[in-house]
Amino acid sequence: MTEGDLIQKQLRTIIKEKFRRHICSILYGKEQHVGTGNLLKHNGQLFILTCHHVATEACSSKNFEVIFTNNIKVNGDQISLFRKHKGDDIALLKIESNLELEELIPLTLGEFANSSDLRVFSRSNLPFVVVVGFPASLVEHDNSIQLRSLRPLIFQTMPPIGKRQTKAKIYLEYQPGSADTPKLPDAPGLSGAGIWYVTPLGQNDHIISPTHWKFIAIQSTWKPGEYIVGKRLREVFKWLT
Repeated sequence: MTEGDLIQKQLRTIIKEKFRRHICSILYGKEQHVGTGNLLKHNGQLFILTCHHVATEACSSKNFEVIFTNNIKVNGDQISLFRKHKGDDIALLKIESNLELEELIPLTLGEFANSSDLRVFSRSNLPFVVVVGFPASLVEHDNSIQLRSLRPLIFQTMPPIGKRQTKAKIYLEYQPGSADTPKLPDAPGLSGAGIWYVTPLGQNDHIISPTHWKFIAIQSTWKPGEYIVGKRLREVFKWLT
């Protein structure tokens, strides 16, 4: 097995074990709009990190629920809007009930990039970024059994050439795949998707550990077929620390 094959195998294992335990689909409105959320635990309290526009629209909707990949559901009447920042398009929802976590493992602030780390990443020091969320086209609803088949989209990407990264925003490629890569689905539903930075490894370090992953932003908007825009997490640290 080549070094590249080994890294890809490790990536698949980490992704399967790590990301399926905290991401959720946020469904709201009569037409069942979809957003993505990330379960976070801090000081014994459970929160869902997502976009401002997803959180505010969901909380004002009568038809609002959160569903995790193992079909644990939380109804909207058990969730409140804890904090929001419209300019950064970021918000925290607070789960008011005692949620039975079962196989879920919430994120902690230790998995987030430090709020003071405002480096502007470039291709030279960014090996790759992983985006994890639920495009609406991958959420299937079976009315007969009231279950949704949730298949998160997990893809590696890089900053696009020519887009200037800023202290508040991260620009990443969102293009149709090449002959070797499947075409990405439409982006609606990825709002709130977690953007993870995989730190550079040492020359002799071929093992990609979950500790190399840092949550650096959430997806906010996108330009179809070209790039996505992630918002950094400065406000989250202000709210919780």
